[in-house]
Amino acid sequence: MNSASVVGALRNQQERPNKPLDLSTTGGLTLELGTMPLTITKLARACGLSRTTVLYYESVGLLRPARRSTGNYRIYSDADLVRLREVCA
Repeated sequence: MNSASVVGALRNQQERPNKPLDLSTTGGLTLELGTMPLTITKLARACGLSRTTVLYYESVGLLRPARRSTGNYRIYSDADLVRLREVCA
C-alpha cells in the first residue's frame, strides 16, 4: 500500500465518523447458512451413523464422492447431509 492510498483512506475515515449500526434499516442481521464444511465423522454423527456406514453408502453410490481438502480429508456439504438423511429415512 503506497502513502497516497493510506492518506486517502485516513481522509475518508475522518469525513465519515463511525456511526452505530442501525439494524432497523437493514432488515436485521442475517447469517449465511451452509458455510461450514462437514468431516465424515460430523456427517455420520448428524445422522446417527458410523463413519464406516457413510463410507459404504459412498462406495455403492448412495452418496456422491466427497470433495477433498488440502490435507486430503473428505469434505461434505449441507446438501450431502440432506441426501444422507433422505437415505436414512
